[in-house]
Amino acid sequence: VLEPFSQSPRQVRLEMVRFVSTMVYIPPNPALLVQRQVLNNKVSYNIRATFRVRTQVGVARFKYTLHAKCQVEMTSPPNGVLVSRSCTTGRSA
Repeated sequence: VLEPFSQSPRQVRLEMVRFVSTMVYIPPNPALLVQRQVLNNKVSYNIRATFRVRTQVGVARFKYTLHAKCQVEMTSPPNGVLVSRSCTTGRSA
């Protein structure tokens, strides 16, 4: 969860995000795929996120929800480094 923040037009903001997981059961075939990715030092992640956005233009205020779907490729855990990424976003009222 990110704390609310304000941002000016054309301003860029970077946030450190830490992914935490617990031990989960993975069926054999997907487990082999992940194991191969770790051995090849390129692990693919599918990430989905939802953001609640409030914006103000003059005196008018708008609220909407922004959905993001990303395909991220990183080097092997635990200290993975970003190799490539592709994201799409869409909003709903």
